[in-house]
Amino acid sequence: MLDVCQRQAYAESHEIIFNCSTTVCMTFKAKTAKSTVISLLALGVQRVKYVGHYKDLGIVRDIELSDDKNIQTQLQCQNLIFPDVRTQ
Repeated sequence: MLDVCQRQAYAESHEIIFNCSTTVCMTFKAKTAKSTVISLLALGVQRVKYVGHYKDLGIVRDIELSDDKNIQTQLQCQNLIFPDVRTQ
């Protein structure tokens, strides 16, 4: 879909800029699946990099759909702001 938008001047007419150096792709596997087939994804002529986690707007997203990294970050921030308050 991105390639179609780029080729048909949709992006230009709507002032959309695609940046391959900041664009990443994540694949999610169903828990019951034994393996996942990953297709190559390209934006124009450049391949998009696949990642296992990515931070976007302060939220860490990962392929395990886990909130562990976000919770750890929140707890660290809380400890910096309120060092005398202890969680049980």
